[in-house]
Amino acid sequence: MFISSVYAWKQIKRYFKMRSNAKLKTLSVAISVLLMILNQRFLIGNCSSIMECLYINVNLNSILYPLICNTFLFLGPIYNSILEKYLKNEGFVNKFNENPFKDDRMLIRIVLAPLLEEITFRALFYQNAENQYQYRLLSSILFSLAHSHKFFSFFKKERKFRSLYNYKETNKIQNFKTCFTKALLTTLFILMFTFIFGFYAASVFLKTRSLISVILLHSYCNYLGFPKLKQIFSNTKVNIIKILVVYFVGLVFFYYFITM
Repeated sequence: MFISSVYAWKQIKRYFKMRSNAKLKTLSVAISVLLMILNQRFLIGNCSSIMECLYINVNLNSILYPLICNTFLFLGPIYNSILEKYLKNEGFVNKFNENPFKDDRMLIRIVLAPLLEEITFRALFYQNAENQYQYRLLSSILFSLAHSHKFFSFFKKERKFRSLYNYKETNKIQNFKTCFTKALLTTLFILMFTFIFGFYAASVFLKTRSLISVILLHSYCNYLGFPKLKQIFSNTKVNIIKILVVYFVGLVFFYYFITM
């Protein structure tokens, strides 16, 4: 239902002749998530209340644990960004002073997407999982597959890019193959990355049994984005060593906290 709702917004857009793609897609997904919550509570009946279905447990551990894990996981990229801003005489705090909610897409990326996806793939899915291993594996696979639709947007963007910059292939078939291959490779990377994140989020959820913790985790990751690994090797040798040491220390502490 969640995956199909990603495409349903296009039909809504055509019917009502609306323009805002991101908002319509989010609305479509939100309605599907609401229906899944009601189905879990009243039809399947695995929980006695909606709060119980969603595992809305707020405590110090559910807030601090994901923040600590993510901070150590991103310790290397954070240090790299601070170093880059310092060398360029730019204030690193400016990144955090910016209001990310001015842009609708950032609001969706940091707030709404984590909320809806974590309800679906962590809280609701846990109600139907037979054991923890199955929960980690299947929720990660489904979470990853929910991002497979990005292939079409990648393919469309690649074709548009090649047409704008006058890339000339020998024929249309060759041009299609090039666009298809690039879109496919990008999508496979996204699927791999989202599978790993899904496994990580499922592990955090099993430790905290709190929807709040995985929403914070997801928002934190979405805000920082994928580490810019190329930036590491654009520094001097001394700074490269410092950055790699911080990466290593962060990953060691991350492993300690995620396995404790």
